Amino acid sequence: MSRRIVPWDTLIAGRPALADCPRNGVTAILYDTDEPSVLRGLLDGGREVLLLDLNDRPEIDGPVVGFGNVDARLRAAVLALGSA
Repeated sequence: MSRRIVPWDTLIAGRPALADCPRNGVTAILYDTDEPSVLRGLLDGGREVLLLDLNDRPEIDGPVVGFGNVDARLRAAVLALGSA
């Protein structure tokens, strides 16, 4: 498995929809090349948490696409970490 690690500050710098989203302990986003539709967060202390599975949408046929949808769902997942 090959991973790409994108630091949180780098991610939000290129995604205006996430610009004011608090990181809630997320230091980076992990992309696995064998699961590109699954985003995991790397938290302070090195723990990983599943943030987004773009294939997990039973009401539609196929994966969800589009940066706007991805950003909205990623934002909701990170915000949920703050209330946990």
